[in-house]
Amino acid sequence: VEAFKFEVFKNKNYRDVATSMIDEVPLFQRSNGGFSYWKNIDETWPYLSAFTMYTLVQAQKHGYAVDKTVMDNGFRYLREVLNDRHPFVWYKDGAWACTKALILYTLALNGTPEFGYMDRMYSDRIRIPLFARAYLLKAMWVAKGNQTLIADLARDLTNNAKIAPTSAHFEDQQRDDDYWIFQSTARTTALILQALVETQPENSLIPRVVRWLVDQQKTGCWRSTQENIYVIDALAMYFKAYEKDEPNFKTEVLFAGSTMMTEMFSGRNFKTALRAFPMSELVVGAEYPLDFKKQGAGRLYYTVRMNYYPKAETIAKEEGISVTKEISNISSASGDLPSIKAGTVAKITLTVSSNQDRHFIVVDDPIPAGFEIINTSFQTASTAEMEGERDSRERWWRDPFQHREMYDDRALFFADYFPAGVYSVSYLVRVTGFGTFQMPATRAEGMYEPEVFGQTGSTKMTVE
Repeated sequence: VEAFKFEVFKNKNYRDVATSMIDEVPLFQRSNGGFSYWKNIDETWPYLSAFTMYTLVQAQKHGYAVDKTVMDNGFRYLREVLNDRHPFVWYKDGAWACTKALILYTLALNGTPEFGYMDRMYSDRIRIPLFARAYLLKAMWVAKGNQTLIADLARDLTNNAKIAPTSAHFEDQQRDDDYWIFQSTARTTALILQALVETQPENSLIPRVVRWLVDQQKTGCWRSTQENIYVIDALAMYFKAYEKDEPNFKTEVLFAGSTMMTEMFSGRNFKTALRAFPMSELVVGAEYPLDFKKQGAGRLYYTVRMNYYPKAETIAKEEGISVTKEISNISSASGDLPSIKAGTVAKITLTVSSNQDRHFIVVDDPIPAGFEIINTSFQTASTAEMEGERDSRERWWRDPFQHREMYDDRALFFADYFPAGVYSVSYLVRVTGFGTFQMPATRAEGMYEPEVFGQTGSTKMTVE
């Protein structure tokens, strides 16, 4: 069923394949009206049955013929599931909520909504997954239900967004039975995108959610067949809603009231226009309004970024990531040191945290000029030095930093996937010179999303 995408089957050969697939569906339906994963297995699965019936309803809406007996028996099964007449040992509350919400949406699409059950699920909305709330919102919208309840549900979903400077997504709380319904963050985000496009087309989160979904694809697809069909369906709905007019417009960018650039866009292509200028042209403390004007049909997309590196001492910042740094003498229990003796071997501990999953994170930790990094992977490293660093490496399952690079002036740590949480990584340094040295800020940032970052404040370290 997942391979079946009705709106792209315009070629006759594809329509023949789709029709053949629909003809196969009855072979998986059992006497109770539900569907099994295999033709030779009697066990029916509620979520699979709901998703199959949703697919068949969509097939009918797009002009495909579906056997009436299959549909009648399938809808009978779905209503019995709503009334708890098909207990299923593998499902817990979360899986049941998602299954029943999909059933409500399927029934609403079919023109036979269950308003009473929608109202009951709405009253319990705080305790059900975001995925179920999104389907409930779509069901109420299709059925032209209570507009106040629809607005409340849409607002509730928006309040659960995980927002980054240029993107946004939605994460469901992990539950033990998630794998029975193929739960994933990308799928949940895609479904909520659809619900927002339908119910709140002017919501400012929508372009950010689209960007996040596009960034999740690897080699042209997403992680699973469920993710593929949900994301593609959501992006198709977005395209229909916002890209129905072929671009043919002129745009003008005004910076502080003066025209900074003008450009003409015509046709569907990947053309971009760029204008950059140095910060030295700006006056400190002045305000510079930035305005975009468009004349003609089509949708304009733009990005504004400012790149800078401070010359003076920096202060700690948290823009999606938090990072702290501690320097301690490995031979004592003392914590962060304002000064340290020459010849000391010290341990630097970096603690990095994020309240949501991140991807491709780098931590750049410069060291003061009077310090020298000890690379414990060298054969010249002593046993004591390796023991001093081992405590952090033993916790490899809690260390997302798969790769590290040690240089004369800094240590770099890389994480392809950084799960939400707090993580620490340590390394050793030897103090080699006397004096007061500048210790630049430690910075953690997204390699492909530099707007997401965190840094410590710069400070000074005295070596006695």
